[in-house]
Amino acid sequence: YACGITVSEIRPQLVKFVGKILDWIGKYCHWSNPQGRNAVHPVIHKVVDVEENIWSTQFGIKGKIDLSVVCRLPENLSHLSSTLDTLSLVPLELKTGRPTYSLEHKGQVLLYILMLVDRYGSSYTTSGVPQLIQTANVGWLVYLQNEIKDPPKALSDPGLVLPRLASFRGLLQTRNRMASQLLRLVNSAAQTNESELNRWSPRLPPPIGQLRTCQMCPVQLACSLFSSSHGQPCSRISSTGHGGYETVANLLLTRRAHLSPSHVRFFTHWSHLLLLEYIDSERLEDVVARIACPDTTRSTDSTVNPRSHAGTVRQLKVVHTLTTTSDISGPWRTILIPAVNVKTEYSAEAGPGPGELVIVSSDDGRHVGFTLGTILSLTRADWYKLDVTTQRLLSPTSATYEERTQCVFIQTDSAEAGPGPGELVIVSSDDGRHVGFTLGTILSLTRADWYKLDVTTQRLLSPTSATYEERTQCVFIQTDRCLPTWIESFRLDRYVTSKVMQLNLSNLLGLMQNSPICDYLRGLIIDGTQPLFRGTLSKQVVSDIRGILKHLNTCQRTAILRVLMAKHYVLIKGYPGTGKTETLSSLLRVLARLQKKVLVVTHTHSAVDNLLTRLIKCGEKRVLRLGSVERIAPELIDYSFEHRLSEYCTNNPFSDPSACIQGWIENAAVVGCTALAASGGSGSRHVALTRTRFDLVLVDEASQLLLPTALGALICLRSSDGTNCNEPGRFVLVGDPHQLPPLVQSAKARQAGLDRSLFTHLLDLCGQSHLTALDRTHDPHRPSVPNGHVVELNLQYRMNAPILRLTNELSYSNSMQPIDSIVSNATLADRLCPLSARLFGDTMAPPWLRRALSPLLEDSALFLDIFQWNSCSGVDRQYSNQTEALLVAFLVRLLLQCGLEAVDLGVIAPHRSQVALLNRVLAEPTPGTIESTATRQLATGVEVNTVDQFQGRDKRAIVLSLTVCSSNQTTRRGLSRNLLEDLARLTVALTRAKHKLLVVGCSGRERSANESHDIQMFAQSDGVLHRLFELLFQSNDYHALTQDDFAFVKRLEQM
Repeated sequence: YACGITVSEIRPQLVKFVGKILDWIGKYCHWSNPQGRNAVHPVIHKVVDVEENIWSTQFGIKGKIDLSVVCRLPENLSHLSSTLDTLSLVPLELKTGRPTYSLEHKGQVLLYILMLVDRYGSSYTTSGVPQLIQTANVGWLVYLQNEIKDPPKALSDPGLVLPRLASFRGLLQTRNRMASQLLRLVNSAAQTNESELNRWSPRLPPPIGQLRTCQMCPVQLACSLFSSSHGQPCSRISSTGHGGYETVANLLLTRRAHLSPSHVRFFTHWSHLLLLEYIDSERLEDVVARIACPDTTRSTDSTVNPRSHAGTVRQLKVVHTLTTTSDISGPWRTILIPAVNVKTEYSAEAGPGPGELVIVSSDDGRHVGFTLGTILSLTRADWYKLDVTTQRLLSPTSATYEERTQCVFIQTDSAEAGPGPGELVIVSSDDGRHVGFTLGTILSLTRADWYKLDVTTQRLLSPTSATYEERTQCVFIQTDRCLPTWIESFRLDRYVTSKVMQLNLSNLLGLMQNSPICDYLRGLIIDGTQPLFRGTLSKQVVSDIRGILKHLNTCQRTAILRVLMAKHYVLIKGYPGTGKTETLSSLLRVLARLQKKVLVVTHTHSAVDNLLTRLIKCGEKRVLRLGSVERIAPELIDYSFEHRLSEYCTNNPFSDPSACIQGWIENAAVVGCTALAASGGSGSRHVALTRTRFDLVLVDEASQLLLPTALGALICLRSSDGTNCNEPGRFVLVGDPHQLPPLVQSAKARQAGLDRSLFTHLLDLCGQSHLTALDRTHDPHRPSVPNGHVVELNLQYRMNAPILRLTNELSYSNSMQPIDSIVSNATLADRLCPLSARLFGDTMAPPWLRRALSPLLEDSALFLDIFQWNSCSGVDRQYSNQTEALLVAFLVRLLLQCGLEAVDLGVIAPHRSQVALLNRVLAEPTPGTIESTATRQLATGVEVNTVDQFQGRDKRAIVLSLTVCSSNQTTRRGLSRNLLEDLARLTVALTRAKHKLLVVGCSGRERSANESHDIQMFAQSDGVLHRLFELLFQSNDYHALTQDDFAFVKRLEQM
């Protein structure tokens, strides 16, 4: 479909190979040609592996060998073997093109010879062959277009590639030159200081200057653009027979002749920022180095388990392997358990999780990356039970069913470490000798379903067992090949990919293409062309959409009408709780009614699912959801492109699905996917988008997307045909500039501006760069520039008056308004009952606690300052605070006891380690009467998560744990900056609460007897959190807890 051809057109191209393949098998395979030792050509006796994945840490190269085969070499090649018998393990490379036996092809086979020697050594053993087999004495290059008549004798066969020292030397020198250029690039960014970031450019090698090669190069435009950043793009290239420097320079200049200098600067600036992010982020070579050199890369911190590392699980042995098909290509499912009985402290945030891709290696690091594997998710209905004595799977009806091992995933001991659910891991030998046997995905991670295995008795223990916490957890992974049996101990490492950076660079390059739509977009995004609007809408359009707009409020209707009148683009500021999803679903209904084709992209899968689900519930069924079925909401499965295609191919195995694919896409009024799925060139973008153009692209969560990421979807817009009847497509960006910006790992890239979204970029172009309340404090008279293409959704349905007032003054410059008095005056009065004597007995509850549990409107927002509890001294290197966690758990239990439901309560912390600590504390029983078994069960049902994970959702009550005291000098030296000093992140945390907001933390200042002095001290302090403390203090929503209060909490827990 993507190539524009049908199965009937491609079938003849494939069929012509079938006869040649069968002829080749008949001549060269032992089971078809029993000539054996008398053959004058190699004869294959066994296929060891197909697409064998080898990451050679000895030579610094990686690749996949088409076929690793055991061959009997003819006697005239016996001089290559040190034994009388001439069996050899040979890399076989298949080519479908015309036979050329070029240096490139032979060089590839020579590299495979090196890889096989690195993996297996000088000799190899295999089942069914009683002798040692020589490794890689020769390589084999096979062209499938060759006519198989009389096979040439071995010595005259150009496909047999003999190892030669000079060839190896040249190949490795070329490899080292490439590696040195990559290292030079990495070092050039690492050594750049902050003042030079905006002027930094990558140190790249010059173009090769070979005209014939450059004319056929598929990346001419990229080469031309990168060369332009160095002024004289080819000044270092000497003259050649094809015109040399001048001709190649002209070629490169011609490729970018359609671009202005500002366009080229835009490309180089953003590509440099992406490279900074890539260089400062963890890369695959870092993971491989950690596998290959496990002893030298271990942490020197004695508190860290030496067998653990971020994203790593070590010392695992295979206890069972199974495959669901008879095909050698799998998928294979493997159960691993620890090779040694080592007690490890497990954490919910660590270790590979379900669906994660892992690298499978030998535990000693000798063999890196046997394969990639997927950690499998097991539901209670599909758990595999393993009899570890007989190594057989048991059926659910087995008498010893409950005594068997249930496979889940193993955890490491770092709260911040370990792959999460769905990630890819690298499977290697534990000693680091063999890296990357394969990749795999971890398939299970549910705390409630974890089972511990007594590795001594091989019996399953119940959660009430005395030694429950000392048991071992298993790993269940899925790979595309069976793991090697000759490796005793494996390790799994989280797979790190640079795919996102590649897609972003492809988007930037796509914007630079010489096409009408890219020229249109460059004018708007780079040149700053002001967007235009139609003066009116036709009466027919107004009549058609009136019923859809009827239930919306004024600003929601305005946003939709501005989109319909726009000729270019509209920016919608969707503030929290303002009905953004309802507005966008109504906009999609309007566009579908007007027969417009729309592409919807978002930052996350959940966001696009929420929007499409709302649209379907409103009656619009012409929806197509793109993306992996595993990542799509269950209610959208029937609208999934991948699901439909799978069902069609299953039910019609001999039919051509191209016509159906075309029909699904043409009939869809709304197509939805993530922004990354719409990114990249024609070979990377989702296949359903390669031949389709859209009237409008809607980008939700646009303020969370990197600018290059948002470009991919816009390139899918319809271009103009030069007439007024067919104008170019429009786009709509929806976001909140006051909330979280795009995630950037590199501090240097962030400082240089990579966290600037396309949404913010276009706001700045029109003078609408967002102002916070803090900005207006310093410049209250700064005028705002009215722009018709910027629309605010500012009538909110979420927060009551006290919480809204706090967020308005802190971030939104009082631009948000409640939709009505019902929202403004809403409280928890329908949930929270008065404090009962049963909870406190004869003890009088202090004022701060009465307010914390009060359903009154004036008590909706409250800050509990525990500075006097010495809470900052309890903050460790992992960003967790035990004192705060105890108070937060105390408040959560009391709120539940007073009638609040767990589903209505959320706990937010800035760091994952504090989230993990809070989950543990809430799960621990307390001896006091404030907690019953039922309350503890409810407490474990309360969602505890980071700010980022809570974005886009809300709860009736929120407890916010600040965790880190930003004013503590010791903390400043020992820890990096407080995440909540970021105004955007703090804004997200505060705006999750609808009716109750409890902030627990340390202000860093002791309360004085003079209230005006305290206000002045907060006002004079720097930082976002101190501005929050000042606002809460001024509204009398501040309580400084004393040591007596600490004693009260501890005493109440013991009652």
